[in-house]
Amino acid sequence: MELKKLYSLRNDFTIIGLTGRTGSGCSRIAELLSGDFTNLEVGLRDENDFSDDIFKRKYSICKKFLAHNDNWVSFETIRYVDVLLFYILHKHGGNRNDLSNLLSNFYKQEPSEDNKVLVGPIIQKVINIVSKYPKLIFQIKSIGDFSAIKLDAELRKIGNLFFNAEFIKLKSEIFDCLESNNGYFRTRCMLHWVSCNLRKCGDAIGEGKSDIANIFSIANLLNKLIKAKRIINEGKPTKIVIDSLRNSLEIMFFKERYSAFYMVATKDVIGNSKKRIDVRLASKIADANERLNIIEQIIKLDEIEYKTKDFAKGEFSSPDVENCIQKSDYHLFNLKKEGVKNFINADFNGNENAFYTREEQLMKFIALILQPGLITPSSAERAMQIANTAKLNSGCISRKVGAVITDSSYYVKSIGWNDVAKGHTPCNLRSVTDFWHEKDFIEIWH
Repeated sequence: MELKKLYSLRNDFTIIGLTGRTGSGCSRIAELLSGDFTNLEVGLRDENDFSDDIFKRKYSICKKFLAHNDNWVSFETIRYVDVLLFYILHKHGGNRNDLSNLLSNFYKQEPSEDNKVLVGPIIQKVINIVSKYPKLIFQIKSIGDFSAIKLDAELRKIGNLFFNAEFIKLKSEIFDCLESNNGYFRTRCMLHWVSCNLRKCGDAIGEGKSDIANIFSIANLLNKLIKAKRIINEGKPTKIVIDSLRNSLEIMFFKERYSAFYMVATKDVIGNSKKRIDVRLASKIADANERLNIIEQIIKLDEIEYKTKDFAKGEFSSPDVENCIQKSDYHLFNLKKEGVKNFINADFNGNENAFYTREEQLMKFIALILQPGLITPSSAERAMQIANTAKLNSGCISRKVGAVITDSSYYVKSIGWNDVAKGHTPCNLRSVTDFWHEKDFIEIWH
């Protein structure tokens, strides 16, 4: 009981942000976190499957800790796409012309596509759905500027609107409509451009003036919803999982505000991303060839969002998943229990003594959030921590990398990091004035 009081802040409030490439398993991780511990146990191996007694003890400690009393508290999932829809309804929900422009401009597979014939019926269906909820739409539109919300009563109002059953039903109807008749990819493209527009000019349609001050438009609304949930819970533990963040500046936004914010990157380790997308689309698109075509388009969009060049041009409103993954605190393999044996044989020479399944990794992660030091790091984790510290020596302003070389017993043999050649000035210590004479610099400046 005394230990619980010491770690009460961690027990009472935690935010987990998820990121990863399309099909890497973010949604499934969110589902596991939002369920009971019994749902997590389904993906846990039996303790007798492990040969190492020390690891078996660590595994058992984590499992018993989370299974005991009320240590496991289910997370509330805030889907990023739902926040975007809330934003759209707030600004454009009661305006037929705005909704028509939004869908006409962005509900398409590529910017050059002529979608007039296709989008007409969709526009009418969406407007019909919205018209079924006049009171809800009126309340959402009456909120005012999200960034100006500060009072508890205002936060409670926005929370009651976003988390209530009526909005959940509305968003389900709208997304079902948009994703029907092979519209899954068009919906994905529309939300991609809506998020970019909101970060660029604070408007879903993109009609406002581009201003860096809008970069946290979506993050600010997410932040208000998190605060609202804490108020609604009235002293009960608040656990939030965000599915999913795809802009690295938004990750920085939450890291600067919450010590209880943890960023998790998911990775598909056995190349099943396409298969997972196919399974997700099966209920929406019956034709296998059509699904394959859409999957290829989704993968292309994922490549753009993963390795964007926009940040190098100073355009920070775009998704940059690669940077999001790099900024994550915890990297989780999306591996099912039945795939562990093949994974071990392929990569780890038969060493079964590790937290391999996604459920086992989540179990360890949540247990250590609730009680740091519950178990000690593995040898590989210890080496990675040294590498993570070593990267701080790098003078690179774009990417810092640390490395540790060990032998088979994990004894450290060498430590290194990326940097300029010996005797040269690191990039983060350089100044543009170093390359010009002061007189030349003054002339150019003026």
